[in-house]
Amino acid sequence: MRVVLTHTDLRLYWPARIEAFKALAENRGAILEVVEVAGAGSPYAFAERTTGWPSWWHVPFPDTRMEDIDPRDACAAVFRELDTIRPDAVLCGAVAFPSGAAAIRWCSTRRKACVVFDDARPADVPRSRLTNLVKSIIHRNVGAFIRPGR
Repeated sequence: MRVVLTHTDLRLYWPARIEAFKALAENRGAILEVVEVAGAGSPYAFAERTTGWPSWWHVPFPDTRMEDIDPRDACAAVFRELDTIRPDAVLCGAVAFPSGAAAIRWCSTRRKACVVFDDARPADVPRSRLTNLVKSIIHRNVGAFIRPGR
């Protein structure tokens, strides 16, 4: 089984966790690859990479900050990377991020498993009824969610 983890920015505590997850996946016969949209700039700028990315870590915009990437370009890049890698399942950030929205759509159109990780609580991020309706329609294409807490 080939699995891709995709998000806009995977710095700070992410690399160590991803390395551990990759080792666990490989011990169980799975292959893990990463698609990180933007390679520069971040709220975690102090955690910038000092070396390049490993071959299994794909960064379509290695020298660009996420804020400087048009969301349509980010979505198209995620689609291209996923079409190239051809995973059986995708772990992605929330639909609010271009990478999450693109991954959910890619999985839906390719009939692949999709797992969303999200830590936004409704109390922290109030949304209109319309927004909640649209999200619930999109989430019908998601097989599972990972989130901290209840």
